[in-house]
Amino acid sequence: MGDEEFVKRVRIDVYHHFPGGIPVSGSISITLTEATPTRPPATSARLVVTPTKGPAMPGQITVDTNNETATVEFLDDKGDANALPPVAASGSPLVVTFASDNPAAATIATDATNPLQGDVTPTGEGVANLYATFAYADGSAVFEADGVTPFPDPAPKAITVTAGAATSSGFALSI
Repeated sequence: MGDEEFVKRVRIDVYHHFPGGIPVSGSISITLTEATPTRPPATSARLVVTPTKGPAMPGQITVDTNNETATVEFLDDKGDANALPPVAASGSPLVVTFASDNPAAATIATDATNPLQGDVTPTGEGVANLYATFAYADGSAVFEADGVTPFPDPAPKAITVTAGAATSSGFALSI
């Protein structure tokens, strides 16, 4: 049901005779509340590159690609991607910084509307490793839920930028 709470209301009409013959009537309201499902704390994270269109394989784009993204997913201790991101004891927000080791092939910048997503821009042919690193806005270290174990940055994700489709074709013959 997501993060919303499930509430069921039941109304029961009651009519009862007490000893001595005095009738009493009224209603009883019962509210049943299903607890909001809990999400486990994250123990790791991964960087996921999603193809934007067509049969492209993740991590393979062309110089003509636009809207390619890399998203941080937080994983629980079983590897499920439903975990809560780390939370600072001070309440400071988590900041994700994206980087590329080869800006001549691709750059990556934090998305304006989703701080866990990096927008990838191909800049030329080649291979680039995309990185995401974590810090808190107040400068405090990022730890797992136990408050002791350093929270690991996700492994880099390699992308290959290839030439785009031909824009025109032609044939020249000279004698």
